[in-house]
Amino acid sequence: MKKIYILFVIFLAPVVSCDSLLDEEAFDIVTPNNFFQKKEDVAVAVNGTYDAIQNNSLWRNLSFTDLVAGSGGHAFNNPFKNLTYEDNNGSVWGIWRQLYVGIGRANDTLERLKGSSLDEQQKARFEGELRFIRAYCYFYLVRLFVRVPIVTKPPANLEEVVIADSATVVNGVDSEFYIQRSRSDVYDFIIEDLEFAEENLPSGYAANELGRATKGAAAGMLGKVYLQRAGTQFNPDTGSLESGDVTSYTLAAQQFEKVLTMGYALEPNFANVFDPANEADNTEVIYALKYINSADAGVTGEGNRITADYGIVRSGPTPFSFNQTHVNKEFFDDWIAANGDDDNRRLPTFMDFYIDAQGDTVRFGSSAAFRFIKVRKLLSDLREGIGGSTSATNATDYGQDWIVLRYADVLLMHSEALNESGTIPDAQTISGINEVRSRAGKVPISLPITKEALRDEIFDERKWELCFEGQYYYDCQRYGRLLEEIAKSPERRRTPILRHYVYPIPFNATQNNPSLKQNEGW
Repeated sequence: MKKIYILFVIFLAPVVSCDSLLDEEAFDIVTPNNFFQKKEDVAVAVNGTYDAIQNNSLWRNLSFTDLVAGSGGHAFNNPFKNLTYEDNNGSVWGIWRQLYVGIGRANDTLERLKGSSLDEQQKARFEGELRFIRAYCYFYLVRLFVRVPIVTKPPANLEEVVIADSATVVNGVDSEFYIQRSRSDVYDFIIEDLEFAEENLPSGYAANELGRATKGAAAGMLGKVYLQRAGTQFNPDTGSLESGDVTSYTLAAQQFEKVLTMGYALEPNFANVFDPANEADNTEVIYALKYINSADAGVTGEGNRITADYGIVRSGPTPFSFNQTHVNKEFFDDWIAANGDDDNRRLPTFMDFYIDAQGDTVRFGSSAAFRFIKVRKLLSDLREGIGGSTSATNATDYGQDWIVLRYADVLLMHSEALNESGTIPDAQTISGINEVRSRAGKVPISLPITKEALRDEIFDERKWELCFEGQYYYDCQRYGRLLEEIAKSPERRRTPILRHYVYPIPFNATQNNPSLKQNEGW
């Protein structure tokens, strides 16, 4: 799905006689009065909202959580690798700002959708997409920053979004743009949005509309939200860890069971999950942020920089690469020790060698450009082998999609939810994890097994199956294992402490809104 930017321009006309010769109806410009009257108009505005979460900088900033948890490394002095990031870090602010850009676009389009001439079914479908995007943004905000303002509408005037003086803060802010809401409130809001989305979104779209949220995406995301709410939580007032809402494990399991009946399935070949050429026939991807490389799109600006970030600088396979993010050697060694070289995921996941244009094998460590192991699953647009070519024309125009939710994730979460909500694991509890292990060529888990032992197995299988897909840090949060996972990567400039379970409220946000309370430890 192409990214489309929307600019709404409001013209404030002078007061003149209605029969002035200059009065005429505008047919050839976009105004708030003549837009949103056709399905195509609304679709364009919704596309602009999707664009906010496709933002290259947002993806990159969110990907740094893998560096915090320890699966990823960075070629330079990266503050997330070294745990030196603070509230004034640009990436921390970039996440907060861009997620609220997405929320703002969703709210503005929702408000204008109300007055459109679309029929109620069309309105409900578009509202479902917008509320899915809004929930997506808030789900990141609550996991990373805990207490955040819940904004549900565009501002009516400047006073709603500007704190005039310090007395306002002392006396208490009364605008939703500033009131910091509890974790529980934010989760309730996310759940409400996703419930509406699940009820009103279609099961699928035509091939030219791939990338829009579906009923399955909403159902699966809602299950993930329940699961995260049920796990270990960081208390932003005390800086300690505490149990979550354990009753949500049952709700999560119910959501995942819906998804299991929706026709999704594991791709038999693990590599095909990440291959853009398999996009139309992919049975595993439930929701992904879609990108189009410049050659296929016919224009630049529709792709992303994922391959550039994770590729090999100045190399044939990944031209335009920055050689920045890579695999931590400790994580790779742990992966091999746990799964072996014959695991079906090994070659599609890691790039520790490539075939050059002359047909020779080039292994990592052989040059300054290829010092580190790379993430092959994020390098779909490779110029690999004799005569190979890439479709990208610059560093921000690769066609690799960013997978938000896939069926293997749901299977593992289903096993987790059943295990945590039950007492003794049974055949149903282990069915999801065993389906994932079977595709990988691993020996299935057998019964009997204790709840504690199965918890360990599920955590590890998620770490191996979903590595570098933006899940690891949040799994560590939920399981209460972040510090021990960070400790497995020894090259840190600071000792990990409990505050690393969340991010600091950004400095720019607290400057704009002094009523925001910082998370303990930051």
